[in-house]
Amino acid sequence: MTKLQTKVEDKEGEVRQLWTQVEVQDRRIDDIEQYSSSNCLLIHGRLPESRLNLKLPRYAIDRAHRIGRKNSGKKHRPLIVKFISYADRELNWRAKRLLKNTGILITESFTAARTRLLDEVKRKFSKELVWTTDGKIVILGSDDKKHFLTGRDDLEKNYADHE
Repeated sequence: MTKLQTKVEDKEGEVRQLWTQVEVQDRRIDDIEQYSSSNCLLIHGRLPESRLNLKLPRYAIDRAHRIGRKNSGKKHRPLIVKFISYADRELNWRAKRLLKNTGILITESFTAARTRLLDEVKRKFSKELVWTTDGKIVILGSDDKKHFLTGRDDLEKNYADHE
């Protein structure tokens, strides 16, 4: 092997190592971003106050505003709600079942990376087998066990052969 080939192989190894470090840092950043929105929920649909049935004091909400661009259509932009405490957030997260068949949907606030991962998982698996909790994506496996995903590597490691 020539000196040039050796140098090229050394550089390729360095590049692989750097890419691994970048992937680890991306995962850490995503985890930090997800944690920072752990007190947030998204509310989708038209929100007539009388139909929400959410019982919480005014001081339970830190901030709330619509997200996304205004559109001229009739589709309502999601409302992001940041609660003061995780307990208030959980109370409302659990109350979402009361909103079935009302046209209102409550979802967790995910980072862009986790939202893409959730969309991919929903395409690969039956919707009844996929849900979210505490910023994690949960899949009910064929072994009837819950499998938690927080990144693409979890999906690739555990479900690479799943179609």
